[in-house]
Amino acid sequence: WAARNARMEASIAESALISDIEADWLIEKLNKDGVIHDNEKSLLAFIRSNASSIAPSLDEFLDRNQISA
Repeated sequence: WAARNARMEASIAESALISDIEADWLIEKLNKDGVIHDNEKSLLAFIRSNASSIAPSLDEFLDRNQISA
């Protein structure tokens, strides 16, 4: 169980990282219509509060759009 739990924890930690590529993709999708909608704001707040590491470009995007955790 210890090895299984260690693998699971490593997988969770890796999933909590927002890479530069992922951030760029997300920003591109959110900027399509130029408006950040309420559901998108909720998603971004969730990401900000749960990601262990956020790419700088997404962090700046969140700050510019006043998205807090």
